Amino acid sequence: MWLNWKGRGILIVVYFIVTTLVVGIGYRLIYEYLGLSGPHPSVWTILGCILILTGFWTRFTAKDSYIDPSGREKEIDLENEFFFIKMQTWGIYLPALGLLMLIYGLLT
Repeated sequence: MWLNWKGRGILIVVYFIVTTLVVGIGYRLIYEYLGLSGPHPSVWTILGCILILTGFWTRFTAKDSYIDPSGREKEIDLENEFFFIKMQTWGIYLPALGLLMLIYGLLT
């Protein structure tokens, strides 16, 4: 599989994998160990939640900054891209796509 990234853009894949593991473990804990029962959510609902969380995580970590000697936070304009799309833009697209999947999963 060919992945094209620049800067910290590869973190989007890492965020997706970590979020998928956390949601999967949380799902197992809720439904098996806590004894909760009921209808299981669809794959679209779970994937929608994963994409929403991944998008928010990407959005909040997309900007680079440093603290100057006077104590102020300064932003650095670095190129953090994944497939030629900036991380800040991915932080908008992923939750939007996740919301659509979540709605579709709840309606079906």
